[in-house]
Amino acid sequence: MAYYDPEKERVDVVCVLTEAGTHWAGQRKAPEAVVKIGGLAYKLLDLDFKVLFHDVLSSDSASRAAAWRPAAKVDGVRNEANTVVVMEAVQQFLRNHQQDLQDGFTIVLGGDCSITLAVFSGLQSRHPEGTKVGLLYMDGDADLTLPSETSAEGSSAIMDSMTISHLTGRAGGLESMRAFSNADGSPLVTAENIVLFGFDPLQLAPEHWVYLLENGYKAYTRPTVKKDPSVCAEKALAWLQDRVDVIYVHFDVDVIDSGESPLANYPHYAGLEFSQAMSALQAVLQHRKVKGLTLTEVNPNNDPDGDMIVRLVDGLVEGVKQRKKL
Repeated sequence: MAYYDPEKERVDVVCVLTEAGTHWAGQRKAPEAVVKIGGLAYKLLDLDFKVLFHDVLSSDSASRAAAWRPAAKVDGVRNEANTVVVMEAVQQFLRNHQQDLQDGFTIVLGGDCSITLAVFSGLQSRHPEGTKVGLLYMDGDADLTLPSETSAEGSSAIMDSMTISHLTGRAGGLESMRAFSNADGSPLVTAENIVLFGFDPLQLAPEHWVYLLENGYKAYTRPTVKKDPSVCAEKALAWLQDRVDVIYVHFDVDVIDSGESPLANYPHYAGLEFSQAMSALQAVLQHRKVKGLTLTEVNPNNDPDGDMIVRLVDGLVEGVKQRKKL
């Protein structure tokens, strides 16, 4: 579907209707809810953008794999095979459409956050060889779980809790995730091209803190961000822009306190206030080097009236609006 005027700036909205890598059902509904209930298309059109929509999981096999279903824990992870099918479809779509997506701003609507690894891998192909690509990871969690750490009874063992482990190539990650690496086999992310932003420092296991500190990862935790969200966002971007040529943003709605806005698939009661999260996101989207955003973990089942989705879309669109001034 396309709303097209060749004279206008372009926004590509890539829809990934998946819940394969998460706790329970609902997130497949998110792209449609964001577009139709939140009014994303019309709000972008009102800002005089041209808007093009892309459905990634159009094949029967990918669509079937994307559906949530109960899955046993196998080798420390649940539903790995289906999640990989979805991720491969996302990566391949973005690589196949690299020319189409080259000039505009890209919004990827998930789905659970296991897709971010595939999105980041796929979007890198739109840039010339040698381009340094960075990631701002705005999330209520650090997503550093390994399969070997899920043996405790009751452990979720879901793929979207392992996203940073696989982006960074952390030892002990899943072998299947090596397909989402640089051409030379090195990890997509190192301490030099990512900033973790907004996570609750009390939720990290000691071994996760050890990994971040010993490897020199840059992070702005929730208590720091709460003091001045937009200033923290600007500092995070300033740090990244000195190291990379292009920046992509991962925005998981569980960075927002579920006590105020329980839109996230899995509740998270130590997050930012909604206004703080939007202030940071809007500061980020105004940056010239930021070329795309992945929105994850929206579960419309948690928002029967659609009020939270409308509010979220309004905050997102306000940030995109400022790009007109770049």
